[in-house]
Amino acid sequence: MSLRVRAALVVVFVLAGCSSPPEVETIDPAQWPQVLADYRGGVTVINVWANWCRACVHFLPLFVTLRERVAYDDVEFLSVIVEDPADAAALAEAEALVLELDARFPHFAVQTGVEEALAILGTDDLPAVLVYGTEGRLQHRVYGDPFEGEMHLEDVEDAIDAVLPRSEPDS
Repeated sequence: MSLRVRAALVVVFVLAGCSSPPEVETIDPAQWPQVLADYRGGVTVINVWANWCRACVHFLPLFVTLRERVAYDDVEFLSVIVEDPADAAALAEAEALVLELDARFPHFAVQTGVEEALAILGTDDLPAVLVYGTEGRLQHRVYGDPFEGEMHLEDVEDAIDAVLPRSEPDS
C-alpha cells in the first residue's frame, strides 16, 4: 500500500470521527512472552495467520466478525501475522488487509522465520486460533479442517466458551 493511500485512509478515519486505523506492531521473538503477559487476567483469543495462507485470509473476516459480536467481558482478541521478515511486500499486504477489514484489535508480526514464529507461538499449522485462559496458559488450539483447510467459527466459539470462567449459581 502506498504512502499516499495510507495517508488518505488516516484522513478518512479522522474526518469520520473514528479512532485511529488498526496497525500491525512488529515485535522481536523475545517480546512475545511479554505481549502474552500484558493480556493475563482475561481470556485471550489469538488468530495466527499469514497472507500466503488462503484459508487464513478467508478466516480473518470471520474472526473480525466474531470479535465484534462477542459480548463477553475480559475476552481480548489479537492477531499474529507470520510472514518472512525479508518479504516487506507480504507484510504490507497483510497490513492492507487489516485496514480493509477495519480489524480494530491488536495485531503483531513476529520478526523471524515462519517455522520459528509458529514454534514460539505454540502451534505448528495454519490457520490456527489459540485460546489462553485467565492465568495466561494456552488452553485450546483450534486448527482449520485437515482436508479443506477452512477454520470453523463454531469451533473457535466452543473453545472460548470452554475457557470462560463459570459463575457459581446463587444458593
